[in-house]
Amino acid sequence: MGQEYEIRSANMKDIGLIESLFLSESAIYFGEKQEPPLTQLFHEYQTHRLVAYQPDNPNELQAYCEFCIYPNIPVLSNDYWIQWLQTRFCIDLPISLMNTIFFNFYIQIKNHDEILNLVIMELFYREHKVTFLIVVRPPNYSSEEYEMLQEHGKIYYPIAFNMFSCRNLPTINIIKRSEFMPEITFRKALPEDNDDVIEMIDFEEPEMRQVHGDYFIAEVLMGAVVGNLDKDKIIVTEDPEAANGGTTGMMWLTEEVNIEMLIKNFDLESLGNLVTCTPDAPHGVIQFNVFTAEQRHYFNLNTEVNIFKRSSARLDKTKIHNAHHQNYIFTKFKYITDELKNRNNYLHKVTKTLSITFDLLARKSLIRNQKYCLNNSSNAFMMKNFILHPSLRLEHTYYYLCAMFSAYPDKDYCVIAIPANTKYSASLWALLKFFIRVKHRPSCEISDEIFIAHRCSVSTELCVFPLMKDDIDDVAKMAGESNCYRSSAETIGSQCPILMQIISDYLYNQKSEFKCWVIRCGTVGRENTIIVGFVTLRPFSNYEAVYKQYMLPHNADYLTYDRGEIIMLRLHPYFHMWSDEILRTVAIRSSFRELFYFEVIGDVEMSNDLSRKMMPIEPRRKIRNWFTDTESPLCYRRSSMPVKIPLINCVKDNYYLFRHNLFPTKYFGNQNPLVVVGFSDICKAFLRLIVFGWNTTDYKNVSVNNCLPLVDITVIVNYGEIEAEYDPNVTCLYCTSNNECYLNSAHSCPFVMDTTKRLDMRNWINFVAGNVESIDRGEKCIVLDNNCKIHYDKLLLLCDTKFGLSTLDSDPISDSQTPYNYAHINGRLDKIILYHKLIELSQGELSRKHIVIYGYALALYECIDFLLRHNCYAHDIVYVQPHIVQEPEYLNNPTIDKNLDTILLQMLSDLGIRNRQILVDEQYCTNDPHIYAAGKHVTFIWEVLYQYTNVSEYELAHKLIDILELGQKPITTERKFSKPCLFHAQLPLEHMIIKITMPKRYLMGKLSNEYSYIMTTYSGDFCRIRMNLKWIVEEIVCVSRQLNKPPYFLEHFCGKHEALLNNMRGRWKMGLIPDFVSFFEQPWTEYIMHDRFNDMQVKNHATIISLMNMHCGVQGMNIGDSDFADARKHFLEANLLKFLRKFRKEFVNEFPLPEDWESEQYT
Repeated sequence: MGQEYEIRSANMKDIGLIESLFLSESAIYFGEKQEPPLTQLFHEYQTHRLVAYQPDNPNELQAYCEFCIYPNIPVLSNDYWIQWLQTRFCIDLPISLMNTIFFNFYIQIKNHDEILNLVIMELFYREHKVTFLIVVRPPNYSSEEYEMLQEHGKIYYPIAFNMFSCRNLPTINIIKRSEFMPEITFRKALPEDNDDVIEMIDFEEPEMRQVHGDYFIAEVLMGAVVGNLDKDKIIVTEDPEAANGGTTGMMWLTEEVNIEMLIKNFDLESLGNLVTCTPDAPHGVIQFNVFTAEQRHYFNLNTEVNIFKRSSARLDKTKIHNAHHQNYIFTKFKYITDELKNRNNYLHKVTKTLSITFDLLARKSLIRNQKYCLNNSSNAFMMKNFILHPSLRLEHTYYYLCAMFSAYPDKDYCVIAIPANTKYSASLWALLKFFIRVKHRPSCEISDEIFIAHRCSVSTELCVFPLMKDDIDDVAKMAGESNCYRSSAETIGSQCPILMQIISDYLYNQKSEFKCWVIRCGTVGRENTIIVGFVTLRPFSNYEAVYKQYMLPHNADYLTYDRGEIIMLRLHPYFHMWSDEILRTVAIRSSFRELFYFEVIGDVEMSNDLSRKMMPIEPRRKIRNWFTDTESPLCYRRSSMPVKIPLINCVKDNYYLFRHNLFPTKYFGNQNPLVVVGFSDICKAFLRLIVFGWNTTDYKNVSVNNCLPLVDITVIVNYGEIEAEYDPNVTCLYCTSNNECYLNSAHSCPFVMDTTKRLDMRNWINFVAGNVESIDRGEKCIVLDNNCKIHYDKLLLLCDTKFGLSTLDSDPISDSQTPYNYAHINGRLDKIILYHKLIELSQGELSRKHIVIYGYALALYECIDFLLRHNCYAHDIVYVQPHIVQEPEYLNNPTIDKNLDTILLQMLSDLGIRNRQILVDEQYCTNDPHIYAAGKHVTFIWEVLYQYTNVSEYELAHKLIDILELGQKPITTERKFSKPCLFHAQLPLEHMIIKITMPKRYLMGKLSNEYSYIMTTYSGDFCRIRMNLKWIVEEIVCVSRQLNKPPYFLEHFCGKHEALLNNMRGRWKMGLIPDFVSFFEQPWTEYIMHDRFNDMQVKNHATIISLMNMHCGVQGMNIGDSDFADARKHFLEANLLKFLRKFRKEFVNEFPLPEDWESEQYT
């Protein structure tokens, strides 16, 4: 029996292992071998780098190889190699940039020859479009070095080759997929296949066996079960290479497709309505009345309400006038609330008549039973079930899809209907990557999800050609079509002129920076192919600017001139599945190594149909001070003289950024369905960490993959909540700057704010609007008020509120509708409702307008400031403060006892009188093991001795991910909280406050905050710093009038020791710090804000622990504390110097190192 090997992608951490393989004396190789050290190995682009090792010894590589879409020969431009080979060699194969890849280098340990077959097979599994694998042998390499490949392919010689006069020429070896990959046999299922199929069903769909029995497949094939076997096909596969040696897969197909039902419930117009319509053939026409959806914006309110005049004989004219206007105002309040919290407001139904033309089998049936003829002209078949044996790779799903279309050669569409609440298996996830999800119509009566694939998506070859004048009409037509569900007439109308400017500059300006390509369907030349897409690009030179706002690797000098920016890309939906191949080909033909795309928010948006196939870039999780002028021209997106490209400040503005590094796509996410109730700040942080689970400080995942999220998460929100959070077009009549307006402000930290400002979670998360009516814990199902049922594997309650009535309160007053003149502020929708009501109130003619505000928090003063700025007068505002001032107890009062209050409250809790909070344990799990909760609405079952409320949303979300085991790898975290929590708000008189606090890790035996050490400065901006008795910064408060430059970067310094902050306490006592904000803006603070600073702190902690253990072990050897302190200082300084040397190029400010001083003295 042969040895087993693991094959995976290589990454930067494998350099040491690869060097050992290169230095091994028992290694054999072909291709250009580099000499260790291999520090520059990953600087050169290779599409795939694979390593092979034995599972029991992963630290010793047995093989390493490189594949690329061009050879490692720096002679021609990378995109000309295919054309050069076709011209210079006797090649009779249809090679192209998309179906060909080069095998550039391979090295292995002797006596492991089977690895070569495995890596070639791995390449073909990963690249479905690659048909030919080419190995180039340069003339200075002997044929013996490539001897191991001779049995796998066919050698081709140049046209000029001559055995006698011209022998020393290069040769190529072409390995065909069809001749190398093992064959898979597809055949009709037989009754005796029942046991093998049932075994696979047990692994992926065990409930199917429970419902239908052990012999279901055999009963269907033998006709014992009611069904139409004439139209159904049950196909199984046999793979001779499989471990089990029997049936390895099953697919159940049928021709019975209810076209009429699909047309009425799903939007199929772009797919030809799944019927055949042959030119010059007899046609029938049938009409359906259906509904289409038009997205509406919540701020387009028509508050002109007609009120019938009411009169009363007993009231005087003044009272009648006031009563009339009061009714009028309250009617408008009701209209605003009902309209903005109505589920029908955001999706407008529009009636449409569909005229469907289809082929008739006979002219006489033109009048009779046209609906029957419609189904007979169906151009689709349906997949009822698909199961793959667990021993097979998921890449086999592509071969099954090809076989499905082969089973129905006269059908062009494959339809998959997945019932709601179905648990997706791994093989089904892999198959659906090749399908298009179809949108429901607003009047849809079916809960199933419909996925459709077209035959051409699988069988058609694609090619990329330069744009020419003859292509302009087709490109303009395609640019005017709307493929994206968010595209609007205004967007399409504004982007077309910019596109025409780009094309004109490209065609008529020889020095144009733009590149324009058309994507054609077919390989027989541009004359006989159809345009299915186009793309426009230009060089990308804003990397340094976007690096300051987004999580990107530090700028590598070797990529400075090899980055491209996609301006616009349109592609037919049938071919989105080949995004990697298309973007890779376009980039190589444009001489780019990376592609970026800006998605502008609230401005002219240039469409990119493949943006969701590009890696979304996460904004920085903490704001840093970059010591630069953010209004510098270098911070703006580079403009173009002939083209009016939308201007963006890459450091400050809100926009979405996407990137494709030309590496293979890898999906990250959870497998089991997770349902979240609420869209609180904790929920936003939780969703962001789940979506960007691949992001690490060392960028190990993004360095070898194009990472994409694939998550199964449903979030239940209130009506209008998501639309309010993500609509950028909300404008205020009173504020000159939208960024400083109360409607666009938030109190949370930047990590949470960017979830809605610089990220669009709707691209990856399924948001469902509705109110929860009940939770069926037995069936693990949530029932909403719109009769929607959502099944869950884990349920997470993140629906806590900051102000107003609790969403979990069962009191009758909260279940009924609140008064229309009542408002609480828990989200952006609440602010917008309040804003519209204030406008109506200010424009009304009431004689008295009283606004009562109840609460006590910093956010309340922000709301009062909002009222005063929006046409409300101070004498109309009544502020009710519920806070009771705690004073020292000087008088003897027998009616109260503060010491017994806590005990009495616990006694009431024992009697069943609770504060309506959810009881959870320290794993945030309720008494149901499938339901979790976190936020201000939870309390622990038993008293804990650390703070767990008002903590960092990022840290709490991280703990939830670890508890639910949703991370890429399990991380053991402590229960206590240690990250700072940030709050900010606008204050009256154009002030802003930022307050950062550390959670209390220990609550027993600690003095109150009044006994802390407090330092304050005032130099235009007020700043207060509070430290505990161990001189750790526990609180930073800053009140500033610089609204356009909030000091979010202060978050880096909360929780640090004052000695680490440049002996801050001593400098303040000496009067050397007039302003703490300016003090933290000094260059020395940059190393603390570095992304890898915490890694250095972990290393320092390990060093100190090691020294402590050594010190305790040698106490009898006359080593004093001073010697220990000197050793500790020495090692910590060494760690710091190593840190500064390693990341010196990433700092804006230059830190002098000892070697700089030595070299200066030497000179």
